[in-house]
Amino acid sequence: MVAGATGIQVLVLAAVSFFTEDLTFPRTIFPIFWVLDFAGVLGWRSLIKLSASKCCRRALIVGSGPLAERLMSELRRAPEIGLRWWGLSLIVSR
Repeated sequence: MVAGATGIQVLVLAAVSFFTEDLTFPRTIFPIFWVLDFAGVLGWRSLIKLSASKCCRRALIVGSGPLAERLMSELRRAPEIGLRWWGLSLIVSR
């Protein structure tokens, strides 16, 4: 996926340079651009994934019943909240 996206960027760069008739830079700039762009996009994606995986906090739900089940389903449905359902602690009265 990253290789295809950077390949399209190189093709757009080549088309722009062809249609503007700016032939002052060498053709080796295209593979150099592709390699650097590929490394940059791959590095940026891994940095984003690493930072996103560390921002999730675990949530322990204490209690039972329909409210606890609703809270569990909401946490599963909306991961953008930043809370991951980690456990459920039941309270048993004597």
